[in-house]
Amino acid sequence: MRLTRDKAKACQPRFFDVYELYRLLCRQRGAHDRYDKTAEPFLGFITIAAIKQWLPLSTKPSTISLAGRKRGGHVTDISWQKFEADIREVARLKWGVEPQQKVISGVKFDCVLELSWDHLVIVEITKNNTLDKVRGDINRLALARTACFTQENIYVEAFIVLSGIVTAAMLSAGEAVKVKVSDRGAFQRFLFDHKQYAATRRALQFGSAVDPITGRPDTASYVPVLYSRTRDARRMNVTEIGRLLTAGHSIILTGEYGAGKSRCVKEIFDILAASSETPLLLSIDLRRSWGLTSGAEIVRRHLEEVGMVEQAH
Repeated sequence: MRLTRDKAKACQPRFFDVYELYRLLCRQRGAHDRYDKTAEPFLGFITIAAIKQWLPLSTKPSTISLAGRKRGGHVTDISWQKFEADIREVARLKWGVEPQQKVISGVKFDCVLELSWDHLVIVEITKNNTLDKVRGDINRLALARTACFTQENIYVEAFIVLSGIVTAAMLSAGEAVKVKVSDRGAFQRFLFDHKQYAATRRALQFGSAVDPITGRPDTASYVPVLYSRTRDARRMNVTEIGRLLTAGHSIILTGEYGAGKSRCVKEIFDILAASSETPLLLSIDLRRSWGLTSGAEIVRRHLEEVGMVEQAH
């Protein structure tokens, strides 16, 4: 095939700096974010650059939001739905009651937990992180609480959970009328202080991962290895195994004694504990749970063993 001058020019190689390409994509998509400067995203941008060579991106900003990313300081619709579902799940686990929608004094609340006939918990979940919006939500909760108490003698606990940063002014506004304002992390710690648990658990033994000389928990540097999945012989590292667990898969590690199963569990625990996408994480040695007949008993004993007695009950 004979190339015309225009076609020959189009086929000439073009050079992209990864960072510049990333800035271009952000500008064109109307989004701002960061990327991890590791091999995986780098190769991803090389792929995008290869596609761009033949299918140039439009210079007109896209109206499609990036799933799971932030735009203008607010979470997108997809990530917002997950955020709301996560907060509702934390509330359900904390109080043991399924959240319901309820209209109180003409105001609709999406997360109401009826603990008893005279005790309600209202959790207002918001993605509008402005002070005016938070003050408005505080006033609505205060009015609902007053109406419940004066009309039906019902005690109401009120919470506001923001998708963004909680400022001192927001905290002060809530404290004035006994409404607790928090972000996702603080609300999750209200159920379970994961940072405290992770720090304590790391210092304890994981299975048979011990120093053969001292008998204490193994603190040597982890040597990365690959693990073979029985189903399809796919080789995976600890990060990929962690992603499967986060997605809800159940995994059984098999291998000879000393092959590194316990150390694998420890590394996966460290990875998941450091991730903001892992709201609740426990690493329990079931060999220490003989005689217990329920999951609740196993979890309770484990938390007592790591010194978190209050949260165990």
